[in-house]
Amino acid sequence: MTEMDHDALVEDLRARTKEALIRIASLVSQTGIPYTFGEVVSLVEEGLPPDYPHPTRGILNRENMITDMAYTMFKGHEPKQY
Repeated sequence: MTEMDHDALVEDLRARTKEALIRIASLVSQTGIPYTFGEVVSLVEEGLPPDYPHPTRGILNRENMITDMAYTMFKGHEPKQY
């Protein structure tokens, strides 16, 4: 998976971020232990294949993009264009 259209990359990362946020929220509700957005990023990054591409446009690197997506989802805001 070395090549991916930028918009497809954003949508894939958005889906992976949503899944990670749901998993972590479930753990929080079970344990009461708070989380950070860095933990969401780590969970998403750990699930990516080694050759997963980085964003091809914009100023955000992949980790910052995932953090921003997680924050946006957490706040219930509309998805951003990256």
